[in-house]
Order: sequence, then C-alpha cells, then structure tokens
Amino acid sequence: MNNLSLINKALRLCLLGFIALQANTLSAAGKAPPSLKEIKVPHVNKLKDFVSKEKEVILLGKAFFWDLQAGSDGQACASCHFRAGADLRVKNQLAPGLIRENNPDTIFQPTASFGQGGPNYTLVGDDFPFHQFNDPDDRNSGVAFTTNDTASSQGTFGGKFVSGGDDGLNDTCDNFADPVFHVGGIGVRKVEPRHTPSVINAVFNFRNFWDGRANNVFNGVDPFGLRNGNARVFEKNGATRKVDLRNSSLASQASGPPMSDFEMICTGRKFAEMGRKLIPRKPLLIQQVHPNDSVLGDKRDKDTGLGLKGTYEELIKKAFKKEWWEGTGDFDGFRQIEANFSLFWSLSIQLYQSTLISDKAPYDEFAKGKKEPFDPQDGKTDKLTAAEFRGLQVFLDKGKCINCHKGAEFSGAASVLQAENQENGLVERMIMGGGGVALYDNGFYNIGVTPTNEDVMAYLGQEDGDLAIMHRCGG
Repeated sequence: MNNLSLINKALRLCLLGFIALQANTLSAAGKAPPSLKEIKVPHVNKLKDFVSKEKEVILLGKAFFWDLQAGSDGQACASCHFRAGADLRVKNQLAPGLIRENNPDTIFQPTASFGQGGPNYTLVGDDFPFHQFNDPDDRNSGVAFTTNDTASSQGTFGGKFVSGGDDGLNDTCDNFADPVFHVGGIGVRKVEPRHTPSVINAVFNFRNFWDGRANNVFNGVDPFGLRNGNARVFEKNGATRKVDLRNSSLASQASGPPMSDFEMICTGRKFAEMGRKLIPRKPLLIQQVHPNDSVLGDKRDKDTGLGLKGTYEELIKKAFKKEWWEGTGDFDGFRQIEANFSLFWSLSIQLYQSTLISDKAPYDEFAKGKKEPFDPQDGKTDKLTAAEFRGLQVFLDKGKCINCHKGAEFSGAASVLQAENQENGLVERMIMGGGGVALYDNGFYNIGVTPTNEDVMAYLGQEDGDLAIMHRCGG
C-alpha cells in the first residue's frame, strides 16, 4: 500500500472515529488537577513472569542507564539524558533536515546568528528560534529567517561493527567519517533528527519517543510492540515465547537506542552482541559511584570507588527468573542470557525510570489529598506563593494551558493512563478557534513549530487492526 493510500485510509478512519468516539472529558475550566503524589505508576501485566526481585531490577537498570560501556564508543543512555533526564549540551548538536517528508536534506544551513552552523558547531542564544518572522507577533509579516536544521542530540561516530569490546572497553568497529557529520573529512558524532526528551515522569506516557513509535506494549525485543509479529524471547529449552507486556512503552523506548547507529552503536551490532560484551563485565567499570547513591551505593566497589562489585551476569541472575537465563546450548549462536539481553536491558531500564517521578514540587504539596479536579481556592494556598497562585489561575483559566497540559502530569500524552481502560482518552474531539471540530490525538499534537512537511509525526502502521492509524490522525 502506498503512502497516499495509507493517508486516505487514515482520513476515513478519522471520520469514523469522529462519529463513533465520545469526546474525552476534560477538567472543567478553573478546576485544578490532583497532585502527582496521588498517581500510581501504571501496572505492568505479566511482569512477574520475568522479574524475580524488582529492587534488583531497578539497580540493574540504573547501572545499564549510566554505563559508558553500553554503546559502541563510550555512549550511555545518560550521555543524552544527563541533566534532569534531558540534554543541555550546545556543541555538535545540529542536524540537517533528515526527516523532511519524501526529500531528506543532508546539507546544513547557516544559523540565525550568522554562524556557519553544521557539524561541531556551538549553538548560541541568537540562533533561536529557527523560524523567525519580521514581526514576532504577526505570522503574516513575512519570514525573516528559517532553516530545516534541528537542534538535537549527538550520539555515536560513524562505523561498522566488527566485534564487541576487544580492547576491554569499546566495540571494535571499522570507523569512517560519516558523509554528513564530519569536519574536513574528520568524523564527528552523528546527531539525531530530534532532541532528547526528558525521562522524568516518562513512565506515565502511553507511548514514548516524540513520534510515539515506542509502543505501549513491549514485545521483549524492539520498540514496535505487536507490529513486530516475529518478536520472541527464548525459553531455556530452546523454544520461543511471545512477550506482551502492557503499560511498558518505556521498555519499548529503551530497546531502541542500543540498536540505533545514530545513538549508541556501530552499524550492524545485534542486541545479543551487546549482551555478550556486557554480561561478563564489571558494571560501570570506569565510572565513579558515589557512596551515597540511593540505588547503587551499597553495591559500590569500595576498594577503587569505580563501578559495582561483581558482574552484570550476577546482577541479571539476581533480578530475573532463571527460566530466562539458565538454559544451556545454542540459542541462535549465543547463550540464552545473551540472546535474551534485550528483555533484561529494557525491563530493567523501565523499572529504574519508573522511580524518576517529580512529585515534590510546590504544586504537589498544594494539591495533595485532592484526587479529583478541584477548585484551587479550596487548596492550601500557603503552599504556593502569591505569584505562583496567580500563575496557576492563568494556567487554568485565561491561558487555558490545561486543555493540552492536563492531568497531574500536565501532559495529554500521560493523563490517558489514568483511565482503567487504557484505550480510553487517546483520541478527543476538540472545538477549534473558528468553531469547527477536529479529531486530535491526545498525546501527539502538531503545534506548528515546524512545517508539517518538514517533520511528519504521524506513524501510519498496523497495530490491533486499524486502531493505530486512527490514533495517529492528530499527530
């Protein structure tokens, strides 16, 4: 089916959804959402089929997340999620229009500050915004500056995978200067098309990644959930099992970067090869672990201050049930513990990130105990300053920010998870400024920052029939 056919089908399904679905109920104007302290982490079905001790899984997940050994060339998850779970670096953070619809652009453009831009460029304040009008208050005043370059997050160097960690640290790769990301023929780290989102409160998101491709269902292998009908993990007798873990979009997300040659690896590395490298190793081998770290401190190697005691193999065996790692023999050329490494990695990182919840803000204290949308005048106003309370009123009434930033998480992408039926609330009918009604995806909005043909967010694909296409209509 070609792209036009998919789009036509999506539009038809949107119309059917508009007729059939009830509008998602929003908080009444002026009503404040509950405290994030009152919201439980979404339940993951069947988790106990795999996990033995959740505390050990969280420890393993934090080690995986921060370990520089994980990537092919010293790239960890935390390399991009370092500051409040996001990325504040400014050097070598530009990518050309790689995600333009039908016509990717590999040529860098000058910046608004008249800088040369391109690979290894250091961004400055005057480079923003990337689309500027002659009159910032009038979008009909003419365009003063525009570019399809994006400010994003640097990842890995160009290279083709050969083998894992022969030098005791990084993978062995046939390195080369990437044709886009180089300076004078010398390669620099490649930069993703989209910037790194924060992982704080990300456990509440129904889907993850900016385009929602990290599915709510984790299949044990990759980000695509039930779309990948071939996804399986190995049982110890050599048979395979389909994994179907709901409310696990963070696990789906975690399975993506280790297989991305933009983010963490040399081209061609398999997940099992990543496992083969890491499993016998000391976790966080070359990194200092603070003795007061709330998760890792007790496992710290006190003799050197570097890394944790033991090996990743020992941590996996403490954290996960033995039927997923004790098998002997050949599992597609790997040990069972290596072949199932995508399962261990992704679930561990999900459980670790499930602890990263910002529920101690002044607003959370203000709204504590108010589980339903409530009149903010009834809250304990002494928990907010006068300015903060005025801001809340603007957020709820005059600005109507809450129409999109709803729920305790202040995000439509997250608030849908509060429903008992997880499909409820994914799509809503919205009254537009001109009085018309549009069908919107609650989590993925086209907010007009970038022209649509420069970054099409809609993910047209199959999942549970045609429901996925309908869910992506508003994105």
